[in-house]
Amino acid sequence: MAAMKQGAWIFRIFLLGILLLFFIPQTMGISIRPGVIKMNLIPGFERQFEFWVGNTLDEPIGVDILTFVLSDGLTGALKTDTTHLELGPREAKRFQVTLKIPENIIAPGVNVLQVAVYEVRKQNSPSGINVRAAVASTLEIRGLYPGKYLEAGLGINGDVAKQVDFDLEVNNFGTERIDTTKAKFEIYNVLDNSFVMQVDGANTIDSLDSWKSGKITASVDTSSIKEGQYKVVATIFYDANVTKTDAFFRIGQYNLQIAHFPDSGTSGIINEFPVKIKSDWNQPFYDVYVSASIKKNGETIRSFETPKITLGAFDAKVLIGYLDLKDVEIGEYDAEVRVYFSGGVVVQNGLFKVYDAQGNLYKQEVVRKGGFVSQKPKKPFWTTTNILIIVIVFLIVLNALWFMKYLRNKEAY
Repeated sequence: MAAMKQGAWIFRIFLLGILLLFFIPQTMGISIRPGVIKMNLIPGFERQFEFWVGNTLDEPIGVDILTFVLSDGLTGALKTDTTHLELGPREAKRFQVTLKIPENIIAPGVNVLQVAVYEVRKQNSPSGINVRAAVASTLEIRGLYPGKYLEAGLGINGDVAKQVDFDLEVNNFGTERIDTTKAKFEIYNVLDNSFVMQVDGANTIDSLDSWKSGKITASVDTSSIKEGQYKVVATIFYDANVTKTDAFFRIGQYNLQIAHFPDSGTSGIINEFPVKIKSDWNQPFYDVYVSASIKKNGETIRSFETPKITLGAFDAKVLIGYLDLKDVEIGEYDAEVRVYFSGGVVVQNGLFKVYDAQGNLYKQEVVRKGGFVSQKPKKPFWTTTNILIIVIVFLIVLNALWFMKYLRNKEAY
């Protein structure tokens, strides 16, 4: 009899959980398209973009439409033809956004603007949970730097055991034409940073106009270079200016890999930075430790090292370091993670994003519009995942309380 009662209670709890899910509103009731627009900044340029906002719910809602800027230089460049729309169940409506770039503007780099829509529910939810969802579409507008300015990216191809081919892509993101661009490639042993060799670019780029790109190549015979991890530094000379970029390549196989490391952190605190490494080798690696850093424009901003361990054959471990971001500004940085061991080192690069406590990646510039101060939407707490977690915890607590009551009743008999 007790078993039957227990089964009945479990079924009731399960049924209650299902009913709760039906009464919880869908937290993301709106959608917007297009998602991301990328373009070059042209002073005086004006264009209208067509946007669509959709209601994904089976009930009517309203939406407020706002624009705001996440970087300097283009305040007031976005205007919408409406600030509010009413949407029926599963309905989508169109609105227009006008982008007008001022004349004689200087806004170098990638400027980020957003069009955000906020949900306005027409009635209270049966569960008493009411959420104002928000989604945004991003415009990334790249502006030219005054004068001569060049950015470069380095790719490595070929059979590294025999020959390495360097492909250096250069882009003129300056307002002035670049007359001559050439490059040299220096190779270093990563383990001890010793110089190995230098090779000049196989070609020179002549007359590179603004927004234009070109490629410089080079090839290196690696048959006489011993196995190991190497770094190639490309130095680019354009007219009277110099810039550098680098990349890594490996000759031979170490069979020790960096499986994962974080790609983001929070400004203002010390962040735990776990690095997972794994071995595909049938012998242990000794004196293994991680050295990690984040950089901005080639300059190291923060770094740390972990204690040394021994990594067993075919083993995997997580080495935990701590990255101090107390005084580091939000934004995007370059991450470099090195795993040293007796006899070698492996290196992996990646993009590392530093957010503030509210989840913002860019410094927000407040835009006043009609007396209303528009701000970047915060990440909603009532996500589907969080709601499901709350329901599960509620069911576990309810079941535990029932089980304790069941035990007390059993003892009473």
